[in-house]
Amino acid sequence: MPSYDGSMPKYAPLSRFLRRRRHDDEIRLSFAEIERIIGAILPKAAADLEWWSNTPATGRRAVQRLAWLGVGYLAAPEPGERVLFCPATRAGAASRPSEREATR
Repeated sequence: MPSYDGSMPKYAPLSRFLRRRRHDDEIRLSFAEIERIIGAILPKAAADLEWWSNTPATGRRAVQRLAWLGVGYLAAPEPGERVLFCPATRAGAASRPSEREATR
């Protein structure tokens, strides 16, 4: 699993927020809540499903993914500018985001 190495400090607060949660809990956050956590506005690209992809980033592209992947979560975008973060270690969690993305 990739680790958060601080290469994208903007999303480090989200990584810390998720790390402090129990890994058997799903966490649903609105874009506004995420913006409060990171202390910045999400880019317009966050409205696209691909921005929340659980495929590890390469280089400096899409490094925001390390904020959740690096602490053991998968992201599943939901309607209404919301994101469900699911523990990657829980049974079935790996398929959950792709199923939700496919039904949007």
